[in-house]
Amino acid sequence: TPARHGAQWCRRVLSARPTAGSRAFCWLRQRAEARGFGCGWTKYAHLLCKERYPVRTAAALSTGRIKLGLWVTNPCTREPTVTASSTATLQDISSGRMVVGIGRGDSARRTIGQDPVPMAEFERAAAMINDPMNGTKVAWNEKQLERRWPTAQTTTTPYPARQRRSQPALQGRQADARQV
Repeated sequence: TPARHGAQWCRRVLSARPTAGSRAFCWLRQRAEARGFGCGWTKYAHLLCKERYPVRTAAALSTGRIKLGLWVTNPCTREPTVTASSTATLQDISSGRMVVGIGRGDSARRTIGQDPVPMAEFERAAAMINDPMNGTKVAWNEKQLERRWPTAQTTTTPYPARQRRSQPALQGRQADARQV
């Protein structure tokens, strides 16, 4: 679960099985919110569970306080500019309650017969996602990119997941919280 340095970021965390139906997913987050949970995380591997972006949209519209976390996406099966735009959209819909974790794609990539994203590519993508997600220009694939639509709630940070021994250093360089 995410841990914040020096502060209580989410006091009670719900991490639910990713195979729950969409209505059950929303119901569970409503119940968790009513019982004082601060975060509702869900795993993400595109063939192992339902598509989490539409389901988190429904959860955002059916709750009002609980943070909704994605644990974790990766820069290959979900292109980084798509992750940035999707998360910014969900930040707007949820009034700033979205949290996104990013990893190398251990489960998602192995499911489709591919190795996890190499560490250098992962670090490059993890660093890039933050800027367009928050409305800042970024250089990506030799092009200057900028999300061209405003949102009321734009501040969010992707949290690198610790899936390998080499990732704590990356977590320290790029995030104010980490998934362990």
